[in-house]
Order: sequence, then C-alpha cells, then structure tokens
Amino acid sequence: MVELSQIVIPILNGLSTGLSLALVAVGLTLVFGVMHVVNLAHTEFYMIGAFLILVLLGVVGNYWIALVLAAVAVAILALPIERLVFAPIRDREPVQSMIISFALLFISHRAAFEIFGGRIRSISTPVSGATDLWFVTYPTERLLIIVAAAVVLTLVWIFLERTRYGLLIRASAQDLENARSLGIRVDRVYAMTFAISAFLATIAAGFLAPIQGIYPTVGLTVLLDIFIIAIVGGMGSIPGAVIAALLIGLTRSIATIWIAPWTTQLLVFVLVIAVILVRPQGIFSN
Repeated sequence: MVELSQIVIPILNGLSTGLSLALVAVGLTLVFGVMHVVNLAHTEFYMIGAFLILVLLGVVGNYWIALVLAAVAVAILALPIERLVFAPIRDREPVQSMIISFALLFISHRAAFEIFGGRIRSISTPVSGATDLWFVTYPTERLLIIVAAAVVLTLVWIFLERTRYGLLIRASAQDLENARSLGIRVDRVYAMTFAISAFLATIAAGFLAPIQGIYPTVGLTVLLDIFIIAIVGGMGSIPGAVIAALLIGLTRSIATIWIAPWTTQLLVFVLVIAVILVRPQGIFSN
C-alpha cells in the first residue's frame, strides 16, 4: 500500500519541476505567438543564464543578486540576437528560423564547451534544510521554487493582461497588420518579447541549476521538455504552456511511485502521441 508521504513528495517534486519548466515554455510561446518564430535555440538562454549565475555568484557572493543580474544580462544579450539574426528572416517561412536557430544552438554549445569544459558544474543551493509539512518533511529549497515560480508566472500574467506593454504584445500577437496600422512599433514589441523570453529562461535556470547541475548541453535537454510541453499545450497558448508543463512534471514524478524512473520518459512520449492523434493542435489551443 502506498503511504501518503510517497504520494505527496512526488507531487511536490512535480510542481517544482513543472512550474520551472513553465517559465521557459511561456517564453518560447511568447516568441512564437508574437513573432511566429520557432526558436530551437531558446533554451540556450537557459544554459547561458545558468553559467552566468555560476560566474556572478563567485563575484557578488549572493545567489539572489547573481540570479537577478544574470537574468537582466541575458535579456540584454537577447536584443542584438533578435535584431541581427531573427529580424532579417521574420516574414519568411518558419523552417528558415528553425534552421538558423539550430545553428545558433550548436554554436552556443561549442562556445560553452570551450569556455567552461564538458564536466557538470554544480551551484550551491541558496536555501538549505527541510520544512515539516505536518505529514511529510520536504526540502525547503524545492518549496521555495514552487512559490517563487508561481509568483513569477503570476507577475507575467499581470504584465500581459494589466499593463500597456502587455497590451501591445497581445495586440501584435492577435493581429499584426492592425497593430501596425494603429501605430504600434512592432520592432520594439518583438525585441521586448525576445528579451522577456530570455529573462524567464534564466530565472528557470536559477531555480533548477542547483538541483540538476550545469553543463554545455543542458539547454538541449531542456529543449526536449519544452517542445513536448508546446505540443501538449498548443503552440502559442500561454495558459496551455503552464498547464502542460505542470501535467508533464507531475506525470513524470508521480509515475515513479509505480514504475522505474527511466521509463517515465516513455510514458510522457505515449502521452504526446495520444495528444497528436486526438488533437494535433494541442489540448489548450483555440
């Protein structure tokens, strides 16, 4: 018989992982929804952000300051990438953005390997100890991830739904031509969207890097999860990205109660195939 703690801990693990992946997935969804660009190199912002946190941590000595500085720095780095790489191909077929972003992915892998080497780096956890939750004791760090990721996602929702800049982003995503006719500076909206996506990927890296480690190809590992989330949630749907990320995170984690951990990925692939067969556009797309 499965005890209560054996169920609660996997649920909490799934929430911490799922909410963190949702941050990356929301960024990818924003870029696709606004710019109609399939950026296969999106999760390289995750990798770059993780290594930058590691470097800045050695300079400033405070994890949270290093996380914020790294997120801002990666967001700024995203601006010339959008302008020089993606802006010239913006109105072309999506396959061209996929090819170019795929090249960027391998360039960033090689650069990270040359700078940091191939071994897995670790970041000291910013919070230690465990918290008693009446019926189970759970690492405080993972509880903080759940709360912090939920807060960041809520702030993103408030930004998109309640601010002028969020309105500009939503207007550009819904009807680009009308947005241009209303005088919206679409180029600035594209740049802002790309920078926000990079910022969110770095925040996610800050949450997961102390748990999963850092290495040059970590972005590729995360990329597989993000595209699974995009398929399940529906490409371009932000609520779908969040719900699908939670669904994937919880499925993997809870399944380990009954099956071997290495088979949980197979279970996720079965879920993806089922979604493609029943609803190819994704569960939460319009």
